[in-house]
Amino acid sequence: MNPADLPERAQYILMMFGMDADWRDPNEERSHVSGLQHALLCGTKALRHYPEDSEMIVAALLHDVARPMSDIFHGEVIAYILKDRVRPAIFEALMIHGELQDQMLKNGGKLGPGYHRLTAEATCLAAWDYTSFDPEGDMAPITEFLPHIAKVFSD
Repeated sequence: MNPADLPERAQYILMMFGMDADWRDPNEERSHVSGLQHALLCGTKALRHYPEDSEMIVAALLHDVARPMSDIFHGEVIAYILKDRVRPAIFEALMIHGELQDQMLKNGGKLGPGYHRLTAEATCLAAWDYTSFDPEGDMAPITEFLPHIAKVFSD
């Protein structure tokens, strides 16, 4: 992979699945952001909390990338895309992403009592996802994610 192609490729990864299209959050009281903004907001939270954890950063950035293809199974789709590139705890967190998303929406941003044994990866991804709908929020440019994308997708 030519490093000079990375910015365009990173944006293409997000946009090829419609992440640049507007979507309305299921909870109508929250702000309206595009799919790309949501990805950048969530990825930025991972970048700020775990700046050296490329696997977590890329998972947060791409967690909804398959949503335009399958609302119900989008977590599983990205989990399998990243399976051999991230540690098992992140794979598992992505596998239950849709379930955690539903729980957070039903419980006002909290996970129900049956979710107290989740890994840190699953808990963080669920919380970051739920809170990444503010268009004025901390949003790093795609270029800040490029070294992490390159590291995770290097062969």
